[in-house]
Amino acid sequence: MKLSKKTEATYVGGSKDGILVRPSMVKDIITFTPTLPIIVSNCFYDGDYPIAVNEYYYFEENNGTIVFKLGKTEKVELVD
Repeated sequence: MKLSKKTEATYVGGSKDGILVRPSMVKDIITFTPTLPIIVSNCFYDGDYPIAVNEYYYFEENNGTIVFKLGKTEKVELVD
């Protein structure tokens, strides 16, 4: 499959499940940094202390399409 700027992909798993990935991001990730994930960070400030949940999505080719699958999730404490 020849990847191009028009290639569409979707997230699989995590908070982004089923959401489309921007074609320009797909092209940049595959072309320039194929081993690095897309990291999605969600911040929560209303608890006992502020935290962020980071989701790491890695891409793979599946039946001629590209999907970004959730690889790992981590919780981190936010510090000032």
